[in-house]
Amino acid sequence: MIRLTILMLITLTMSCKNYKEEKTLELTTQVINVKNLDSFVLLTYNRYLEGDFSKLNENVYKGIYLYLENKYHENLSESDFVSSYRESLEKIFEVKTKYNYNLSYHIEKSKIIKLEPNKYLGIVTTNLIGTPSKKTREKIQSKDVLIAVSFDYGESWQFFSKTDSFLEILSFDFNKDELDKIENFVNNN
Repeated sequence: MIRLTILMLITLTMSCKNYKEEKTLELTTQVINVKNLDSFVLLTYNRYLEGDFSKLNENVYKGIYLYLENKYHENLSESDFVSSYRESLEKIFEVKTKYNYNLSYHIEKSKIIKLEPNKYLGIVTTNLIGTPSKKTREKIQSKDVLIAVSFDYGESWQFFSKTDSFLEILSFDFNKDELDKIENFVNNN
């Protein structure tokens, strides 16, 4: 149950907002410095692990709503989606506190590609590690690949877990040429 609940967190969409950290983008190159992206991911994940869901509404990649509405032909309110997402995150926080697990996220690798002057896409491989306080419980480890999107020169980022449908999810904000570049970038990294 603990493993399943933690895996639910990983597979949900994730994103992160810039909290006025120092900019490290190198706009003259095709692939830019990922230091800020990594810190955004860690900041967001760690806030969730501490039970802080106040920025959750800003953290979800907005294309996911359009994708789900088109796929299931239902009006999906952002607040319903966020409420459902929040419930899953709260369960992770409950597991952490109830079973006294030390949960931490680590970035294994990340890369960013510049698609237009203001559009960036990144891929981030994360690893969630849960270390139990009691030796009778087993260590938890779960990896995930996130797709990160920025439309403002990397000032803010939104995330979602990579699925087989990631190109369809991105198709609401990216044209065919950009999607081809994204597919090549993601498949080769």
